[in-house]
Amino acid sequence: MARVIGVDLGAHTVKVAVFKGSFGRYAVTDFLLRRVASPDSTGSGASLSQRLAVLAELLADARLEDLRSVAMAWPAERSSMRLVHLPFVDRNQVARTIPFEVETSVPFELEDMILDHRVVKTIDDGSQVLAVLVRREDLSGFLEQVGGADLSPRNLGIDGDLMSAYTQEGVQVVLDLGHERTVVSLAVDGQVLGVRGLDTGGRFLSERLAGAFGLEPDVAEGYKHALSLKSRQALDVTAEWEDETETSMPDDHLEHFIDQSHDTDAMARVLGEAAAELLSEIRASLIAFEDNIGVEIAEILICGGTAELDGLAELLARDLGLPVRAIAIDAAAERFADSGRFALAHALGMRAAGELRGRPLELRKGEFAYHGHMETLKTLLSYGAMGAALFVVAGLVIFFMDHAKYSEQVDSLSANIANVVNETFPDVERSRLDDPGMAVAIMQEKAMAVTERVALLGAAIRGQPPTLTLLKSLSEGMPPPSEATIDIKELTLSETAVNLKAETAGYEEAARIEASLQNVQRFKTANKGDEKKMGDKVQFSLSIPLGGSEAVAGEERG
Repeated sequence: MARVIGVDLGAHTVKVAVFKGSFGRYAVTDFLLRRVASPDSTGSGASLSQRLAVLAELLADARLEDLRSVAMAWPAERSSMRLVHLPFVDRNQVARTIPFEVETSVPFELEDMILDHRVVKTIDDGSQVLAVLVRREDLSGFLEQVGGADLSPRNLGIDGDLMSAYTQEGVQVVLDLGHERTVVSLAVDGQVLGVRGLDTGGRFLSERLAGAFGLEPDVAEGYKHALSLKSRQALDVTAEWEDETETSMPDDHLEHFIDQSHDTDAMARVLGEAAAELLSEIRASLIAFEDNIGVEIAEILICGGTAELDGLAELLARDLGLPVRAIAIDAAAERFADSGRFALAHALGMRAAGELRGRPLELRKGEFAYHGHMETLKTLLSYGAMGAALFVVAGLVIFFMDHAKYSEQVDSLSANIANVVNETFPDVERSRLDDPGMAVAIMQEKAMAVTERVALLGAAIRGQPPTLTLLKSLSEGMPPPSEATIDIKELTLSETAVNLKAETAGYEEAARIEASLQNVQRFKTANKGDEKKMGDKVQFSLSIPLGGSEAVAGEERG
């Protein structure tokens, strides 16, 4: 089965969501995670090359080298986003006009930027359009670096824009609370209208603890996750204490790394002060969204590793006066203690699998469009061109030395051409094929006649070809990947029957595939047989009588 992945190149950990599927239908099967580097005292994060190296190791260990598609994200703070109103609804006119409209509102030259846009809403007096601008130089450098690591993504969207995967109706804000940054996305009825990237995240809280108490970075990180923002000391920072119930984290929660000489109450207060500063930046972004877009936020959704801090959701709800809930990612991520950190990777995997609703913003366009293995080919050709220049003189010498030998080979090839044409069209007289030019001309004449007959046949066929209709019906009759996986080894289609040989995870899934197809009127006579256990797979065959071309034609007319 084909595999696609979404990759979150986080500053603290690299996260990967793995999707598998067939017939264009995918489901998440696994989540992978690996630490990039331990925090250091210099405040510098891991470089892109370090993160890519970790990703390459992670994919190799998981044996995910052969992939159908990869999706990555571009950081919101390295882009410029604008919500623009245009007085018309025609999408072609919007595409022609948006560059000029955006250029008047940004302080840089448009030719230095890559631009993409999405119509988010059409109303009586025009269209509401979300546009994004990214520096060409920055994007080119990023794609060159990931391409050099053989990890070039097919899709490259804006991280905050992809958070629409978790929004529904109404006005919602998604807070992706990461290690070094926080991404704030505002969505209305499931569409992101604004994104802001803040350069403050969980690392800021750890550094405050480390600086205040002289802790090593790893130790400060541990205290941050063990202390509670629901404690009296942390809450006293942002509001007067109203409940006399003591909620400090018990000492046994810290016993694995605690130094008894540290005052945990004082540490909770420092953690609360740092969290209050982060909340202040978030609050300012929310106010700006409400003022600029003219909406009233109804709910906050949180994800990311920092969102797992004990008491942070409650602190956000109380400080912002809004309901706050954590995003539910997927059951496959539940084995991780803080599964919310996979939100971006999961959304990217959905993008790579084509399962994300709407049209996300996309930076791989124009000169940066994804060309698959052509990018590798271009690199090889560039090296080949330099090598060719070195060997051109030697090549000329070799050419003249081998001229006689090549002449003999040309004569042999001419005879071969005559033989091929004679075998393909035995009605042609052999004497007419002695001249290679004549033989080729006869071949072209015959091929043109076949092409004309094919064109006449195509004109006589109306609607979708029966074989494509049959394949489509077969795909739609299969159970979803979450219920049964199928790896088809052989597939034979004819007017009277469909026969296939396939593998699945077990006997129960094979029966489920047979039952699902039998629910389709056309395939109600589907019959499974030849089941055989092969390792951890079950091989089986499936035969589906169809009733001849008349039944197919009748179904086409119906």
